[in-house]
Amino acid sequence: MRVTFLLVLIQAIVCMVQCGFIKVADNILWSSTSPGSFTMTDDFCAKSVKFTYRSGGVTCCHPTNCPYTKWGCEWAGNGPLNVHLTTKGTECGTNCFQVTNDFKVTFTCDCILAPASDDTSITHNKGDFSHSNSLWKLALEMGFFRKAGYNSKSSEVVLDLPKKNYCFEKGKTYYVWYGEDHSNESEGDNQGSERINVFLDCGLNCGSKGTLISGKCQCKCDVGWEGQTCNTRTPCPLTCTRGSLTGTVEGNNCKCNCPNGWQGSTCNVRIPCPLTCVRGTLS
Repeated sequence: MRVTFLLVLIQAIVCMVQCGFIKVADNILWSSTSPGSFTMTDDFCAKSVKFTYRSGGVTCCHPTNCPYTKWGCEWAGNGPLNVHLTTKGTECGTNCFQVTNDFKVTFTCDCILAPASDDTSITHNKGDFSHSNSLWKLALEMGFFRKAGYNSKSSEVVLDLPKKNYCFEKGKTYYVWYGEDHSNESEGDNQGSERINVFLDCGLNCGSKGTLISGKCQCKCDVGWEGQTCNTRTPCPLTCTRGSLTGTVEGNNCKCNCPNGWQGSTCNVRIPCPLTCVRGTLS
């Protein structure tokens, strides 16, 4: 029982080191009236993005009426989120969030990476907004949304990326927006700025037979192991002509077990008879 607990603890520590998010942007500045940006130093395919708060605050109206938040605005209810990650430094387009009369939301701008249109954890429930239907609809059109476990004052926010597998490109710049500014609506009274860090989660767990390469979504496998997550043994490079293959590359003990009468690394050489005939022939 104690051994099992220790193994679980070791696996948890390994995952803390290898799993999770990799920082791709440090201390970037974004505000309620202009986006922050970061440029990728490597190609990186990720399933989700995490924003962590460092300092400052943003709001969608005068702080007397709307206290500063980290990711949204308090006027629209109990802290909905209003942070967008995009591929463009200008507004992705008009009416990126189409809202029907029954308050169903459709994403129409492909350059918005988060909130992702296929992120089923994103909600736009009417109960999330405490104002009239008209203000609620306006909030949705400006990209306000909710996600369980987070609100506008959370120290961090994690959002899924499209298909949970979006590939960021080396040398390309990406942008973090305040939603009202991005939607180009009611932004005249937006106020504040803040500094944040950006992390990407590649979703790889290299397990106990590999390590996650810093800054990349790749595992470096131990000798004798291969595969994207280092969970496949590297096959021994020998092909036994006869006999059976044993050992592992990991243990550096690959060999062919030869049947009687055969020898060599692949059992392809006959063992000569040890007799020397004084007369007659050897057979």
